[in-house]
Amino acid sequence: NLKIFSQEEIFADKNNFIVVATNRNLKNIYAKLQSFGVNFCHYKDLIRKYFEAYLRDNKKLLQDYLELYITDKCTLNCKSCILFTPYAEKPYQDRKLKSIQQDIISYFKFVDKVSVFRLLGGEPFLYRDFEQLLNFIIAEGYRAKMESLIIVSNGTIIPPKKILQLLAENNIEVHISDYPVEVAQKQRAKLIAAFENFNVKYKIKSMRWVDVNSEPTKAKHKTAQEMQNLFQECFVRCRTLFDSKLYFCAIDAAAQRRGYIQGAADDFIDLTAPLTKQDILNFDSGKIGKGYVSFCKNCYGGTDTNNRIIPIAEQL
Repeated sequence: NLKIFSQEEIFADKNNFIVVATNRNLKNIYAKLQSFGVNFCHYKDLIRKYFEAYLRDNKKLLQDYLELYITDKCTLNCKSCILFTPYAEKPYQDRKLKSIQQDIISYFKFVDKVSVFRLLGGEPFLYRDFEQLLNFIIAEGYRAKMESLIIVSNGTIIPPKKILQLLAENNIEVHISDYPVEVAQKQRAKLIAAFENFNVKYKIKSMRWVDVNSEPTKAKHKTAQEMQNLFQECFVRCRTLFDSKLYFCAIDAAAQRRGYIQGAADDFIDLTAPLTKQDILNFDSGKIGKGYVSFCKNCYGGTDTNNRIIPIAEQL
């Protein structure tokens, strides 16, 4: 019983303000909006303006999204893993708990609140110190600084009772990837039953996989302008925390971690250096010296701008 409005009806009212919430076909969308003479902006610009105003008025830094990688260990061996995990020299490594704790301390030294904070691997429920990590986040007050704390799981591991209780008691949500792999399909129902038994919040997340670069060490023949264009069109929502450095792009961070590319100083912001909250806000807004991150020269782009569709979770 909701009325569906045509574009002409919406754009006829010049008081309407349009927020564009996609990067795909952005230039064509902008051209059409301009032809109708309506006010509009991209969602990332709206968020940036809000965060800038909040920092100015309240002296507090808000962030939209952060992900923190904790382990390479995984029950799957995905051919097109976006973090290149199966191709690491030592692919099945846990990070040291103290190192992860220091990442969190360094980040929240500047950030007062983050909308979405995601823990991922590998498979996070394989991390040997997972219970201790959750207890640290909760006991040190960092959970209160995360509007949503999300665990990203491939659905193959059922965590023990103590972890299930921690998830339920602290409103921590699990996103289960809807992989068509046999082992994941078999375990998913058991995992969901455990979550429902302990009242753990969860979501089944459908995926669209794209080939960012099947040969990550090989750079494309791109000009600086082409890389800047890709960066602006892609503008992935995946700020990544690793080794007390805040990376703009998770794929770029993973490629550097694997040694596929050398990287550059402006691919990340060092949280141990003398910084201001405004410095971090500028970085998060995409104000990067060269106008792109290093892996842009090797990359086909993220899911919003990449049409190179590939099978989901195809195993090696």
